[in-house]
Amino acid sequence: MIEGAAATLGPVGILRNNAGIQHVAPIESLPPEKWEAILAVNLSAVFHPTRAVRPEMKRRRWGRNVDIASARGMIGAAFKGAYAAASTALSDSPR
Repeated sequence: MIEGAAATLGPVGILRNNAGIQHVAPIESLPPEKWEAILAVNLSAVFHPTRAVRPEMKRRRWGRNVDIASARGMIGAAFKGAYAAASTALSDSPR
């Protein structure tokens, strides 16, 4: 996706990551596949495009990366452990 966008529009200068899903359930009844899906969309989907654009941003010595995370990363809520975990990891990731 990043390569296609860069080939069509030029180097990515601004990357905005904003996607999220959640499944509300007590941890003991949260299906493992839901946990994995939440982490894939809320966390890994930020990692992969960021990793793809970072070298060119560094080479050009300019770029902006804007990651939108939920307040659940700072203030938890019942039955939203995976969502909160992904939001916390995204909120705390160094740039």
